[in-house]
Amino acid sequence: MRVRELKQELDERLDALQRSLDERFDARFAALNRAMDERFHTVATRFEAADERFERLEAKIDSVAADTRRHFDIVSGQLRSDIALLASSVLASNERLDTSISSGKSEPVVLVSALDDHELRLRILERSR
Repeated sequence: MRVRELKQELDERLDALQRSLDERFDARFAALNRAMDERFHTVATRFEAADERFERLEAKIDSVAADTRRHFDIVSGQLRSDIALLASSVLASNERLDTSISSGKSEPVVLVSALDDHELRLRILERSR
């Protein structure tokens, strides 16, 4: 009977050791799980903050792009009107020149002499360099 009692005592000790180890591992794994959950929560919070920053940045980019587009549309419209005004001025000048040439007025001669004089001034300036 002594063997039976020793076996039972050994079984009880092993069961107690097993329970102790199970409790220690369970406690350790629970602590690790809590630590991992905290870290994942921290990372998730940081990702949420980064997502919010990217959303704000995208909204700002969209806003600036819309402002730039509006400004470009305004400037291009102004350029169109300026070019149209310039074209009409050139056409009017050409018409006046054609009219004065065909009517024989002295205006073309004055224009040609002014251009000649200008050409002469440029040649003198270029020689002095």
